[in-house]
Amino acid sequence: FTGYGLLSQDVKFMLISKPSKIYALTKSAIYEYNEERWREISIDLVSTDIRFIAADKDYNLYAACDRGLFKTGRADTNIANNGSVPFYLKGEPDIRKVQEAAIEYAQVNPDKIKAWNRKAATKAAFPKLSMGVGRNVTDLWHWEGGSTTKCDDDILRKGHDAIEWDVTLSWDLSELIWNSDQTSIDSRSKLMSELRDNILDEVNRTYFERIRLKMELDNLSIEDRKKRIEKELRLEELAASLDGLTGGYFSQSLQ
Repeated sequence: FTGYGLLSQDVKFMLISKPSKIYALTKSAIYEYNEERWREISIDLVSTDIRFIAADKDYNLYAACDRGLFKTGRADTNIANNGSVPFYLKGEPDIRKVQEAAIEYAQVNPDKIKAWNRKAATKAAFPKLSMGVGRNVTDLWHWEGGSTTKCDDDILRKGHDAIEWDVTLSWDLSELIWNSDQTSIDSRSKLMSELRDNILDEVNRTYFERIRLKMELDNLSIEDRKKRIEKELRLEELAASLDGLTGGYFSQSLQ
């Protein structure tokens, strides 16, 4: 075979896999022979000491390394996916859904302002309703007079209660042009937008710090136990922070 593309001539293992795939393993890289040249397929593999490679009947390629066992989806795909950013995003909730959960939990959804504006616009169509109930006590107590019998004259008698009530409907047609509530809505909208931006900044910072921390953990040596424990604790702390921002959504969606 040609050595074109094979950066290291120190090949310690070769694998022949169906369908007609040939792989060469050096200490720090895996190469695939394709179209008269070698192509490295382990560029982003998070290991510098690859011990062995194997393939199964479904053409999945496995690499046994000092940092663990890695696998591709198929033997004709790039094993570098195991060390890329999408690899560390696997199992994590989608960032957009985490942002939406945080916005809903904090009740700073832009739709809320739109609903306020719609209600303010239709306010002028509805009348103001006022009701009143009163009791007329003018003739509740009176002196009896003009009777046919002298004995019933000049006697203080109690009459019947007189209940009065009224209903009033009124419209302010000027609100069809301008509603005074709009000023309050505009002020609240500005405050809500600022709060929403702060929440999203915090969610984004915390979410991607978790991804960076997972990559750092993957690159730590097995012997560095103290740093590993500290980073694992920090990973749990960041998950708890995202739970606080999303009302528990993050942990519920974490695979």
